[in-house]
Amino acid sequence: KKSSNKAVACDSCEDQLTTLAEGSSSCDACVQGRYQAGTDGDGNPECEACPTITQGVDCNKPGITIESLPILPHFWRYSLTTSQVFECDHPAACEKGSPEPNPLENTTKLNTTTSNLAETTSMASDAKTAAMEAWSENYGDGLCAENYEGVLCR
Repeated sequence: KKSSNKAVACDSCEDQLTTLAEGSSSCDACVQGRYQAGTDGDGNPECEACPTITQGVDCNKPGITIESLPILPHFWRYSLTTSQVFECDHPAACEKGSPEPNPLENTTKLNTTTSNLAETTSMASDAKTAAMEAWSENYGDGLCAENYEGVLCR
């Protein structure tokens, strides 16, 4: 991240954190191999270790969030807020996996959703619904092939 003084020097981010945009003045994302599970009291990302590829997740880029956790083909997860991933009983039923994550977009969606949720209770419901729609292909039926639905795309 850029130093707060006018010099053209960069400060290092704390362990597990990085920046996604060149010239950033904050460490706003988790490094490759970790995902942002939430934020701390100061609004900084809280990073958790990603499940491994053999566990159905591929965190090969920095900036992954719990919502954008990249679920591999033949795996399924119940909701946007869980990192627990299950192998499907019938691999063809959940063959598509989640869309390729875009870390800059992930951070924007997460920050927008978080700030919207904090505004008001009535707006929180709308923000939650919008976030669920934005990430609908990353959990539940969104991971199922055509003609499959429900738990583990059965």
